[in-house]
Amino acid sequence: MEKAGNLKDEGYWVQDCSAATQNILLAAESLGLGAVWTAAYPYDDRMKVVIETLNLSDNHVPLNVIPIGYPTGEDQPKDKWKPERIIWEEAGKIE
Repeated sequence: MEKAGNLKDEGYWVQDCSAATQNILLAAESLGLGAVWTAAYPYDDRMKVVIETLNLSDNHVPLNVIPIGYPTGEDQPKDKWKPERIIWEEAGKIE
């Protein structure tokens, strides 16, 4: 973490690790695998479990855990589309 700046206040470690996580998820998908981002940071209880399970040193802060496996084909993506969440606006004017 010393190379990433102050743990929570400075640096771009969260953005850097998020971009890396997205690349891992895309790579898994391209190989026909299933993967999911399971957040650890910033939840102290979740980070503690990851740190203890992996026996990480104090200078490591886990952002997430990425379970990867073969999908069963039974799960379907959730339909999260809700038209009421769409807001149409023009510069300086809100409908």
